[in-house]
Amino acid sequence: MSATSSQTTPPKLPELEEFVFHPDQFEKFKIPRRLPPGDVARFLMTRLDRNAGIGPLQQTEQLVDFYDLNEVAAFLRGFLDGRESSPEQRLRAITIVRTIARSGAPDDRGFARDYFGRLVQRATVAELPELTSIYEALGPEGDSRQLRAAAEAFAGARPAPADARILRILLAKTLPRAEQANGLKARTLAVPDSSQRVEIEIRMYTGLLMSYPEFLPAWAARRLRRETWADSPAQQITRAPDRNRSLWIAQAFRRIMPAIEENKSFTAEVKAAKELSCLRAIDFFGGTLTNAEYQELHREPARQWDVLSNL
Repeated sequence: MSATSSQTTPPKLPELEEFVFHPDQFEKFKIPRRLPPGDVARFLMTRLDRNAGIGPLQQTEQLVDFYDLNEVAAFLRGFLDGRESSPEQRLRAITIVRTIARSGAPDDRGFARDYFGRLVQRATVAELPELTSIYEALGPEGDSRQLRAAAEAFAGARPAPADARILRILLAKTLPRAEQANGLKARTLAVPDSSQRVEIEIRMYTGLLMSYPEFLPAWAARRLRRETWADSPAQQITRAPDRNRSLWIAQAFRRIMPAIEENKSFTAEVKAAKELSCLRAIDFFGGTLTNAEYQELHREPARQWDVLSNL
């Protein structure tokens, strides 16, 4: 696939045109939902070209992640030429590489891992936290040693106070938490029993497993979508949702709901919010809702931000 926009006419999806190229500043995280993933991919690959700015690429990143657009991740590889010389160009490259790391096939993720190393070599202090997001997106395939070494080298060179603060937070908190989160991801992926693995992922998503909330719920949502493709992580390479596996995930969410109600550390308000998240996920995966649950789900749809939701 060429890295320049295709001559094929893109699907007429005005909601995507607005979201990617003319986003409202208050709704730029409100992803258009219930669209055919193939149409979303074709839209992006015909409307984006190598000159796409950071804004459209950040909006694209959300769509590629939500719709698991492996083909767009591969397409974006052609937007990188290894010649990023300015902070703006490197930030653009970081966005693209992070998108590929999250949603690409194994070969694409290998490309992202190598490109991550190149970006670390040229990074400024201000760019290191953004590079940490690529490491986290790579998950167990990521290697933080080069990033840590770069941060420690900057820290040992008497940085300015503002840079010293960035490095202190990165080395003491952000990077260690990303490393620990990636370790937990690796242990989860290694669970051979799919039912047990899915339960762990649901607990991460709902907050029943309250570890690394800045990283794990989004990763768990991604994993649960991919659990509908095949039985094991090694087989979950390209987007291929199976109806029966989707219903199986919906049923697993239903089974976890009593654990939320029984959790004594949650307030009544938190329990209600988490139970609604489960209902949205059940609906997302095609499960059955009672009439009362359906009405509750649609009472204030604009006020929800759950990843696994059709609203």
